Amino acid sequence: MPSLSPFALNDSGQTTQLFDYSKFPGGGKNSSKVYHGVSIVADDQIIGRISSYNDAPKTRAAVHKWELSHQTFGRPVDLIPGKADGYTITITRSEVWDQEIEIALGYVTDKPFNDLMDMRFPIELHEYLYRGQVGNTPPTTPNKHWVYPMCWITSIGDEAYTTDGEGAIVSTVEMMHLPRNLV
Repeated sequence: MPSLSPFALNDSGQTTQLFDYSKFPGGGKNSSKVYHGVSIVADDQIIGRISSYNDAPKTRAAVHKWELSHQTFGRPVDLIPGKADGYTITITRSEVWDQEIEIALGYVTDKPFNDLMDMRFPIELHEYLYRGQVGNTPPTTPNKHWVYPMCWITSIGDEAYTTDGEGAIVSTVEMMHLPRNLV
């Protein structure tokens, strides 16, 4: 299991119990997926304070083909599949002093980037999805474990500071990656 320290700890010691599915109708057979049990991990550390995580929809281009024929005029006669796209992840995170997102992701250890040219290597991001526990037995292995290889940050920035905001500094990063793999 990835480490909570240092990026997923909080000074108030807040934790939560996983859902106990043995109390649900069907005795642990809840069929609806819930994301209360997701952890995002880089450099074997759980990245804390994530408020939004979005693995973009995967798409694939396709091209219709037509032919000059009095029998098929105006209707496609073939569909040619093309390239896949959508290999992008967006993460929104409330920042922690001296643990900015680029530090928490394992890119640097001492200070945030000046710009994206400071990023000199890709990382591997892991998404762990836990189903919950049944009775007093918490899960020790994830229900799904996705690996996103070769992640490169393509945009990074803080949300605007506003007079009507809550005062938290929130950063958003967007990363491109190679196709994910189910472990």
